[in-house]
Amino acid sequence: MKSVVVSIPNNLLSGGLCLYLKSESGFRIFREDRLEQLADTCVAAGADVLLAEVRPYSPYTVEDWLTRFAQIKRCLPQCRVAFVVDENSSPDVAKEVKRVKGKGRIDAFFYGTVSGEYVAAVIGSL
Repeated sequence: MKSVVVSIPNNLLSGGLCLYLKSESGFRIFREDRLEQLADTCVAAGADVLLAEVRPYSPYTVEDWLTRFAQIKRCLPQCRVAFVVDENSSPDVAKEVKRVKGKGRIDAFFYGTVSGEYVAAVIGSL
Protein backbone atom coordinates (compact mmCIF):
# COMPACT_ATOMS: atom_id res chain seq x y z
CA MET A 1 0.00 0.00 0.00
CA LYS A 2 1.43 3.38 -1.05
CA SER A 3 1.36 6.28 1.37
CA VAL A 4 0.58 9.51 -0.45
CA VAL A 5 0.82 12.92 1.21
CA VAL A 6 -1.28 15.53 -0.59
CA SER A 7 -0.43 19.20 -0.17
CA ILE A 8 -2.76 21.10 -2.46
CA PRO A 9 -4.21 24.37 -1.15
CA ASN A 10 -6.99 24.39 -3.78
CA ASN A 11 -9.67 22.63 -1.72
CA LEU A 12 -11.80 21.70 -4.69
CA LEU A 13 -8.90 20.04 -6.50
CA SER A 14 -7.44 18.51 -3.36
CA GLY A 15 -10.77 17.19 -2.13
CA GLY A 16 -11.58 15.57 -5.45
CA LEU A 17 -8.16 13.93 -5.80
CA CYS A 18 -8.16 12.72 -2.20
CA LEU A 19 -11.64 11.22 -2.53
CA TYR A 20 -10.72 9.48 -5.76
CA LEU A 21 -7.42 8.13 -4.43
CA LYS A 22 -9.10 6.92 -1.22
CA SER A 23 -11.62 5.00 -3.33
CA GLU A 24 -8.80 3.16 -5.07
CA SER A 25 -7.25 0.21 -3.27
CA GLY A 26 -3.56 0.42 -2.66
CA PHE A 27 -3.34 4.01 -1.38
CA ARG A 28 -3.24 5.53 2.09
CA ILE A 29 -3.91 9.25 1.77
CA PHE A 30 -2.69 11.94 4.15
CA ARG A 31 -3.60 15.55 3.54
CA GLU A 32 -1.32 18.27 4.87
CA ASP A 33 -1.72 21.92 3.92
CA ARG A 34 0.31 23.37 6.80
CA LEU A 35 3.72 23.71 5.20
CA GLU A 36 5.46 23.88 8.58
CA GLN A 37 4.09 20.39 9.34
CA LEU A 38 4.66 18.85 5.93
CA ALA A 39 8.01 17.16 6.57
CA ASP A 40 6.78 15.70 9.87
CA THR A 41 3.62 14.39 8.20
CA CYS A 42 5.64 12.81 5.39
CA VAL A 43 7.96 11.08 7.87
CA ALA A 44 5.13 9.94 10.15
CA ALA A 45 3.20 8.57 7.17
CA GLY A 46 6.28 6.95 5.64
CA ALA A 47 5.37 8.80 2.45
CA ASP A 48 6.06 7.06 -0.82
CA VAL A 49 4.76 10.02 -2.82
CA LEU A 50 4.31 13.72 -2.13
CA LEU A 51 1.66 15.27 -4.38
CA ALA A 52 2.05 19.06 -4.29
CA GLU A 53 0.39 21.96 -6.10
CA VAL A 54 2.72 24.48 -7.71
CA ARG A 55 1.66 28.11 -8.04
CA PRO A 56 3.32 31.25 -9.42
CA TYR A 57 3.89 32.74 -5.96
CA SER A 58 5.71 31.81 -2.78
CA PRO A 59 5.54 29.57 -0.81
CA TYR A 60 4.25 27.35 -3.63
CA THR A 61 6.71 28.03 -6.47
CA VAL A 62 8.63 25.27 -8.21
CA GLU A 63 11.82 26.26 -6.37
CA ASP A 64 10.00 26.43 -3.02
CA TRP A 65 8.75 22.88 -3.53
CA LEU A 66 12.10 21.57 -4.78
CA THR A 67 13.81 22.95 -1.66
CA ARG A 68 11.11 21.53 0.62
CA PHE A 69 11.22 18.14 -1.09
CA ALA A 70 15.03 17.94 -0.83
CA GLN A 71 14.64 18.21 2.95
CA ILE A 72 11.99 15.48 2.98
CA LYS A 73 14.08 13.26 0.72
CA ARG A 74 16.94 13.32 3.26
CA CYS A 75 14.66 11.55 5.74
CA LEU A 76 12.75 9.47 3.19
CA PRO A 77 15.06 8.53 0.32
CA GLN A 78 12.39 6.32 -1.27
CA CYS A 79 9.87 9.18 -1.48
CA ARG A 80 8.87 10.49 -4.90
CA VAL A 81 7.36 13.85 -5.76
CA ALA A 82 4.67 14.79 -8.25
CA PHE A 83 3.55 18.34 -8.96
CA VAL A 84 0.07 19.50 -9.93
CA VAL A 85 -0.14 22.75 -11.90
CA ASP A 86 -3.01 24.69 -13.43
CA GLU A 87 -1.84 24.95 -17.02
CA ASN A 88 -4.64 27.35 -17.94
CA SER A 89 -4.19 30.03 -15.29
CA SER A 90 -0.41 29.58 -14.95
CA PRO A 91 1.03 28.58 -18.35
CA ASP A 92 4.52 29.84 -17.49
CA VAL A 93 4.58 27.79 -14.30
CA ALA A 94 3.38 24.78 -16.29
CA LYS A 95 6.35 25.21 -18.66
CA GLU A 96 8.73 25.45 -15.71
CA VAL A 97 7.29 22.26 -14.18
CA LYS A 98 7.70 20.48 -17.51
CA ARG A 99 11.30 21.71 -17.69
CA VAL A 100 12.24 20.43 -14.20
CA LYS A 101 10.62 17.08 -15.00
CA GLY A 102 12.76 16.90 -18.14
CA LYS A 103 15.84 17.51 -15.99
CA GLY A 104 14.84 14.67 -13.65
CA ARG A 105 14.29 16.91 -10.62
CA ILE A 106 10.74 15.61 -10.08
CA ASP A 107 9.21 12.22 -10.71
CA ALA A 108 5.93 13.24 -12.34
CA PHE A 109 3.60 16.14 -12.98
CA PHE A 110 -0.06 16.60 -13.74
CA TYR A 111 -2.07 19.39 -15.21
CA GLY A 112 -5.05 20.33 -13.09
CA THR A 113 -7.40 19.18 -15.84
CA VAL A 114 -6.41 15.50 -15.92
CA SER A 115 -8.71 12.81 -14.57
CA GLY A 116 -8.44 11.20 -11.17
CA GLU A 117 -8.01 7.86 -12.90
CA TYR A 118 -4.89 9.10 -14.66
CA VAL A 119 -3.44 10.59 -11.46
CA ALA A 120 -4.04 7.32 -9.61
CA ALA A 121 -2.45 5.29 -12.40
CA VAL A 122 0.70 7.42 -12.47
CA ILE A 123 1.04 7.61 -8.69
CA GLY A 124 0.61 3.85 -8.56
CA SER A 125 3.49 3.47 -10.96
CA LEU A 126 5.94 5.62 -8.97
